[in-house]
Amino acid sequence: MDALYSITFLAWAVCVLHALEHCDLIVDIELAERSGYGQAIADAVHDQSGLEVSFHDMHAPMTPSPLRLAHQHQIEQEVLRWIAAPAATACSTARASAGASENSPPAAPTCSPRCSRIETQSSS
Repeated sequence: MDALYSITFLAWAVCVLHALEHCDLIVDIELAERSGYGQAIADAVHDQSGLEVSFHDMHAPMTPSPLRLAHQHQIEQEVLRWIAAPAATACSTARASAGASENSPPAAPTCSPRCSRIETQSSS
């Protein structure tokens, strides 16, 4: 099972790294339950494309058990170390072209200067 998850996560990570070069918007499903997040995404889609969309039924997936989640994170970290050098080089290049220094924190969890990430303030 670990090998299967490692392969699946590796394929996902490689696809994400490739997709970041072409994305215009990043939707963080983990934030789906935040008040106003779906509307903020809909507004961003409208601003960028003119399309009217609704995310009123968007919801975050159920969180796995803490033990399973810890095991998944361990596998993910191992897989990310496999691709860390190429990803670090790509991120450094993208951040430099966006005017960010190596020590400045990224504005989003991605390093692509083209992508925007929708975030809303927590209602707590």
